[in-house]
Amino acid sequence: MLRYCATSVLTSLVLILPGAAGAQTAEKPDLKKQPTLYVVGYAHLDTEWRWEYPQVINEYIRKTMEDNFTLFEKYPHYVFNFSGANRYRFMKEYFPADFERVKKYVDSGRWFPAGSSMEEGDVNAPSAETIIRQILYGNDWFRKEFGKASAEYMLPDCFGFPSSLPTILAHSGVKGFSTQKLVWGSSANAGGPESREKTPEGTPFNVGVWVGPDGESVLAGLNPGDYSAGIDTDLSRPLPSMPPDATFEEGEKRLQALRQKLELADRSGQPPDQKDVQDFTNLRNQQRALTKVQQDRDLDRYQHDWAARVEQNGKVSGVFTDYHYYGTGDIGGTPDEESVKRLEAIATKAKASLPPEGHFLSEGQPHPEWPTVKVGDGPVHVISANAEQMFLDITSSEAAGLPRYTGEMELTNHSAGSLTSQAYQKRWLRKEELLADAAEKSSIAAEWLGARPYPLQRLNNAWTLVMGGHFHDIAAGTATPKAYEFAWNDDVIAMNQFAGVLSNATEAMAAVLNTETKGVPLVVFNPLNIAREDIVEATVNFSGGVPKAVHVSASDAKEVPAQISNGRVLFVAKVPSVGYAVYDVQPGGSAEAAASKLRASENLIENQYYRVKLNADGDLASIFDKAIGKELLAAPARLAISYDNPEQWPAWNMDWDQEQAEPKAYVGGPARIRVVENGPARVAVEVSREAAGSKFVQTIRLSAGDAGKRVEFANAIDWNTKESNLKATFPLAASNQMATYNWDIGTIERRTAQPKKFEVPSHQWIDLTDMSGEFGATVLTDCKNGSDKPNDNTIRLTLMRTPGTRGGYADQGTQDIGHHEFLYGIAGHAGDWRHAETDWQGQRLNDPLIAFQTSRHAGTSGREFSLLKVSNPRIRVLALKKAEQGDEVIVRLVELDGKPQLNVRVQFASAITAAREVNGQEQPVGAAPLTGGALTTSFTAYQPRTFAVTLAAATTRVAGVDSAPVPLPYDLAAASNDGTRSGVGFDGKGNAIPAETLPAEITFNNVEFHLALAKTGAPNAVVAKGQRIDLPGGRYNRVYILAASAEGDQKATFAVGGAKVELNIQDWGGFVGQWDDRQWIGKDAPVPGQPARTEHDDYAEMTGIKPGYIKRADLAWYCSHQHNAAGENVPYAYSYLFAYPIDLPDGAKTITLPDNDKIRVLAISVAGENPEVKPAQPLYD
Repeated sequence: MLRYCATSVLTSLVLILPGAAGAQTAEKPDLKKQPTLYVVGYAHLDTEWRWEYPQVINEYIRKTMEDNFTLFEKYPHYVFNFSGANRYRFMKEYFPADFERVKKYVDSGRWFPAGSSMEEGDVNAPSAETIIRQILYGNDWFRKEFGKASAEYMLPDCFGFPSSLPTILAHSGVKGFSTQKLVWGSSANAGGPESREKTPEGTPFNVGVWVGPDGESVLAGLNPGDYSAGIDTDLSRPLPSMPPDATFEEGEKRLQALRQKLELADRSGQPPDQKDVQDFTNLRNQQRALTKVQQDRDLDRYQHDWAARVEQNGKVSGVFTDYHYYGTGDIGGTPDEESVKRLEAIATKAKASLPPEGHFLSEGQPHPEWPTVKVGDGPVHVISANAEQMFLDITSSEAAGLPRYTGEMELTNHSAGSLTSQAYQKRWLRKEELLADAAEKSSIAAEWLGARPYPLQRLNNAWTLVMGGHFHDIAAGTATPKAYEFAWNDDVIAMNQFAGVLSNATEAMAAVLNTETKGVPLVVFNPLNIAREDIVEATVNFSGGVPKAVHVSASDAKEVPAQISNGRVLFVAKVPSVGYAVYDVQPGGSAEAAASKLRASENLIENQYYRVKLNADGDLASIFDKAIGKELLAAPARLAISYDNPEQWPAWNMDWDQEQAEPKAYVGGPARIRVVENGPARVAVEVSREAAGSKFVQTIRLSAGDAGKRVEFANAIDWNTKESNLKATFPLAASNQMATYNWDIGTIERRTAQPKKFEVPSHQWIDLTDMSGEFGATVLTDCKNGSDKPNDNTIRLTLMRTPGTRGGYADQGTQDIGHHEFLYGIAGHAGDWRHAETDWQGQRLNDPLIAFQTSRHAGTSGREFSLLKVSNPRIRVLALKKAEQGDEVIVRLVELDGKPQLNVRVQFASAITAAREVNGQEQPVGAAPLTGGALTTSFTAYQPRTFAVTLAAATTRVAGVDSAPVPLPYDLAAASNDGTRSGVGFDGKGNAIPAETLPAEITFNNVEFHLALAKTGAPNAVVAKGQRIDLPGGRYNRVYILAASAEGDQKATFAVGGAKVELNIQDWGGFVGQWDDRQWIGKDAPVPGQPARTEHDDYAEMTGIKPGYIKRADLAWYCSHQHNAAGENVPYAYSYLFAYPIDLPDGAKTITLPDNDKIRVLAISVAGENPEVKPAQPLYD
């Protein structure tokens, strides 16, 4: 009946607007009067999932282009949507001619670059800033290549969506969002059979408004159907009503007859026939069950009755529209041709062959000829649409009537496991975000000083690899073991680049600081926008070796708590906001040691804020918060091992019953406990234990100074426990049904675990404030994203998981096996987290101070420098970078408390001379007020704001790098052109660097290398055979060598003047870094069914683990492929060139190459640079 009502209402609307269901038109429809269905053709491509980059590039991307070219020529109304600038980047690199055809189809409106982003990225693991960068870099790439971008964010297949996402999208200028994933079990308290739009359970609406924590919003299509669905009905008309169910009707007649018989007996006073009673009860239950089945069937059928949905949506909101995916997945390609053909007929009101309802066929499966019928002339106007069209067509007045939803849309089970799976991938993704932030901030300072141009392209290239690693199956931990080999290598390349930029910019900054110390000068960098006091851990090169004790002085010459720990210098440092401070490290004892307020024994550590006790099992038995006079724990904080074998989708899912069950084991005694740090800067106790086949070393530590306001847990775990997850449990004295979880932009409050929402995501911290509001504790999560709250007073942070595989995907049953190092912590507080600002403790734990060792020299800027200061600590800087276009500086900030913040003052090291407000894509928003050379603005609750500012020139300028190329006697053609054979190539076997990717000049840290012409047969490299190369005269202090090895890493000695320097010249290919890598034997396995056949399983048997490694030479240039001897692309087999600096002794006039014919030198330059700085700790794992 409802469907016939739908027909009548739609028909009446069409009668009002003659021709409303006509052919495709560029005119924007009036959706209050003209019922319109937007049909979005799409091919889903998992860039890595059960396959890896080489196959995706060679097969899936190529086929996606070629197959769509064919359909474009056959069907004039066909529009294809394909997301991810990263995939288009592969097209351009590997298939340039086909890419040019794609550009033509984009220009004609047939092929739409959808999604706004670099990748269809996960949105639970990345920071808010990284999602903004996805949009910034994705749409910027589209604009540069295609002259157009997208206004929508398309994530059909991601595993849950945070409450912050609509704010992020709105701030980035995105108008619409779509996904089909909510039908996989959304935890949203919305939808269901009784909902106004009759959406599936957990789906708030079909088309509506999704509202973020700051009140901003995006339009959203949340029920577009499966992305691999076809078109097999006339979408312009409601489906015909189903014939009555004869079985059900017959049952109703029998039930009515029995009811009448029993009522007659009752009226006559006769006892009822017990058989009749039993038959009546059984039949009634049967009919109820059939009714439920029929209701479910009708609801499911309704989801695919698009015309009826359009009408129902209009009845609810006054906007008669809906959003419908059709297409294919998960290997790219095209929608099936029959669907494209039917949509063409619907769009043109022609005839089409439609299958009988309920007739399901696989794509390409033969079938009988079905009758052709006229289609497209129903009451709904059907548009073959690009992904953004509906969102742009809906007017603001129409949007005002749409249903609204505020909150998260995580997936109950399907998000849960993916928050933790592949823990090291998630750790590296977070470390990349932090390194990128530090590199960008320091580079702004270096350019402001005139010392270095901002390395925009180098940073953006590294960000591109980060974006690739956030693809939803990679970041979520659900791809193949081999896929992670490629992903980890990309992670290490990105970290190499960010670390190199940070070090180089710091070298420029150190040049203006006064480092004339008595001992070793350390320059300490604070990336956060608060002045902070935290621990520095530094490996310092002392001239006489590592001393037994040290004393360290701050910029004001006052000593700070310091000690030697495991060969490293630990000290308490105060560093200004987004700034640097110089510290003087000298051998010898310190007066601070005698005055220390820290103490440690095997069962107790204590500072001025906490007294922490351990029990005999090595568990944390007590955390007494001295500031509030309360115990923070209700029971010992322990490591719990729980059974983890979800019914299906092992890497993705966790199951409620297993999550709620008691842990199968706790990590307990016998414990080996020892004091490992006992100094004035920090005290620590190390607890070593074994349980369930795994080894656990925890170091619980307390620091002096403000860093001591948190208790830290450093972990080194060799994990080898299958069908299990590991959680850090915090049974807290505070109790509250609600806890607060950080989302970078905004927070979210969630209840104690419920079947629909139990394992949940967050970033950096989780807070539980007691119901009284008097006190609480903040768990500091570092790089761990998943947690649960099984009762009102317990937070359990999920650390790693190796699930059982009863749900298939056997290789996932070994994920996370290997060595893990990570940190987490806890901070107590009076009042709530806002009052105590313990959220900043989470950021400080996650983003430690960074120290660099340098030489002693005078400086014009004193011993401290701050680039940026914000007057209000409840405003956090999310980004500080150079604008993608022009010379402005971009600063992005967000309000932290969920409260308005007025008259916030943002000032830089020099006056701001001009400012304007922009969005996340750096597009203009409006003017920005300046007061006294500072930006003065206000924020609403949780509001992000971005400004483009122009800074006055620095009063002190630093000399930049001066470099000169060194002529070389090239004797090897190390590059080849695409499609041309190479007899020797880079490695002597014909494999070569792709000539079309190798530039004539490479700029590395502002040192310019001049390269010879790269083409097949043209010498452009020197084979190292002991040649002596003349160096140009001038005031140069370093020589840089651009080189790589043709056969594994090679130890080699270079001689500069009279000095000999040994370098490790890294291989030109392979991987530069990996985590612990599972090793496998592949086997052929029988496949059930007839005829008998086998299928190869690459992961049939795990044989062991290859230990992880990182090769740390500075990457000056890289390309994601090589050429083989035939000139063919070898996809995702990287080519590398490394830059090796050597100090140039006074008077040196020559450099002598090593006598090692495995080494290729492509360029040498001399440079005059600032005094060298070296990181005093690894900048990445």
